[in-house]
Amino acid sequence: MEDIFVKQYEEIVRARKVMLVFIEENLEAKFKDSVALFDNKSPCDLLIHTANTYVYWLTIFALKETHMYWDVGKVSKIIDIFKIYDQVDKIVDRFLTFLENRYESNEFHGRLLGGQKICLGAIKIFTHVITHEFHHKGQIMTMCRFQGCVPPDTDIIRN
Repeated sequence: MEDIFVKQYEEIVRARKVMLVFIEENLEAKFKDSVALFDNKSPCDLLIHTANTYVYWLTIFALKETHMYWDVGKVSKIIDIFKIYDQVDKIVDRFLTFLENRYESNEFHGRLLGGQKICLGAIKIFTHVITHEFHHKGQIMTMCRFQGCVPPDTDIIRN
């Protein structure tokens, strides 16, 4: 049986690529420009934040591995974002390989940033990181509109 989460993530990667190619072709010079209505964050800020969310939940919290967070200050071009998300894909692959289709039986224990102890299942962690990405992808596409570019449809089901 094929792994549904692997297939699901493949669709997420396809939708992400539509967004990143659009930014590369239309906003390369502006993708680090802050947008006042988004707390002066830029598309780049949100892309790095989203990548770092994968790092925290899948690598640090679930797998108990160390991994450096990406620094938005070290990103100068959209090609840097493509490279970062290549690494995110490897993080997801490591997480899903670790699970080996045992999503129901895997629980991960850890602490939230405020120190609160929590126990989360694999399905909840994976769902969190992918829905978090789509939340911020929507914000990034809105930022593109504010910067004068009409974005493409970046949903999983696209025209």
